[in-house]
Amino acid sequence: MNWFKLSTRDIASVAVFAALSVVIIKVIPGFPIVGLSDSQIKFDAAIAPIYGLIMGPYLGFLAAFIGASFLLTVGSLFSHPLVQRFQR
Repeated sequence: MNWFKLSTRDIASVAVFAALSVVIIKVIPGFPIVGLSDSQIKFDAAIAPIYGLIMGPYLGFLAAFIGASFLLTVGSLFSHPLVQRFQR
């Protein structure tokens, strides 16, 4: 189990980039796909490889995966009417 040793810096950087991924997905709109109605390419799909360049392939994948899975599971909280009242 020596190969799977994470330092505190690794865990903190994964958490920061996962939070950045959530913010990017929610704030920056996607690019429309020509020919498919109501379909978008999210900007996070383009920025996830940059996570891999900055943090390495395993930690970059983990950060993008945690950010995307957070929005899949808890993303409905952001569309709640009380939350939308405070958004622009």
